[in-house]
Amino acid sequence: MNNYTGKICLLSLNDRKKEDSDQRIIGDYYYKCVKEANIPRIDFSWFDFHEECKNMKYENISKMLKAPSVWNGISTFGYTQIQFKAENKRIEDLSFKILLLQDGIFRTNCIDCLDRTNVIQSVIARQILHKILNKLGLEDVPTGEVFESFLFDFETKYKEIWADNGDYLSMAYTGTNALKGDFTRYGKKTYLGTLNDGKMGSIRYYVNAFCDGYNQDCHDLFLGNIN
Repeated sequence: MNNYTGKICLLSLNDRKKEDSDQRIIGDYYYKCVKEANIPRIDFSWFDFHEECKNMKYENISKMLKAPSVWNGISTFGYTQIQFKAENKRIEDLSFKILLLQDGIFRTNCIDCLDRTNVIQSVIARQILHKILNKLGLEDVPTGEVFESFLFDFETKYKEIWADNGDYLSMAYTGTNALKGDFTRYGKKTYLGTLNDGKMGSIRYYVNAFCDGYNQDCHDLFLGNIN
């Protein structure tokens, strides 16, 4: 990352309504650090996920997409496209040509970079993937709608992939599946899903208070931080 020279859109999903809340304090300091760094290729955008999407109004995520730095990133960052060519079936004879290079990244975070983050990353990835499929001639020009569906049964597969991604990361970090997983997996937030989120929140509290030491030791052993 130290050698990365492309553009970066920093997207904070922390709560910002209460000035004395932990999330607001962390978000304000994050914004202050970015401004003081004054790096032209880095943009910052703050989308208060909980405030904007309360009462299950997830359609308000469209406001985030319309933020200048976010929409500019989706429009200009592009993607990497590599063309492979094989003269025969031998892997050592495989050649490739770089057709396009991605020129920017989104660095999205909430307070722990899990639940809200996975929802928003899936939305951004959806926008980019529509552009790729259109470039390949597999879709019409995308509309830019926040939850524009993919063709055929790929819509279901796409949601499953992102929901599974969130669950795996969350299980490793918190001991439960991701919160808001019903929205990522099915495209809608349900009251049953909200109750399930409350249940998993309680489990997380217990894991954090009584089991986190063992979990952290496992991570450190896997990463080679324990000799």
